[in-house]
Amino acid sequence: RLMRATPEGPVRSMFRAGILPSAKGQTDVAVQRWREGLSERGMTFADLNAVERLIAGVDLARDGDYTAAIEALEPVVDVEFPGRSILPNSFIHGAHALAFSYMHTGADAKAERLLATEARECSGLRADGRLRNSFDLHRCAQTELLLGNVEQALAGLEKAIEAGWREYYLHERDP
Repeated sequence: RLMRATPEGPVRSMFRAGILPSAKGQTDVAVQRWREGLSERGMTFADLNAVERLIAGVDLARDGDYTAAIEALEPVVDVEFPGRSILPNSFIHGAHALAFSYMHTGADAKAERLLATEARECSGLRADGRLRNSFDLHRCAQTELLLGNVEQALAGLEKAIEAGWREYYLHERDP
């Protein structure tokens, strides 16, 4: 899905070079390719468009460079509407990566605010009877896990699997 979303312009080859390793959970390779590609072009993560920053920021968080992930993600994750920082039906969720990065840099209040908003979105989907597809069920289970609600997270993950979620290998190293 992400390969079809390949942007046009100067980062096209860099984008393609980083997506496959990212999808395979090889975040170290993906981040290395992002950094090399940006360096070759005299660019920084700030020069990327919103989708590229989202993907690169998630890769940075997964690779443990939380400060760089925050710098990449803060401008593109809307704290009031964190669901907008998801590439539909993909493994890229900017709000979760940003919250995870906040949690690892001592910015717990920012993480809690972001996750509380995400939890409200999930509650709204549930209340409206729209929390049915495996992707949203998994996203909401992941939100519960980041909030420390392990039992709710496991129950949500079970529902996601029952609904058809099968992207286990993508989430092996996912924050």
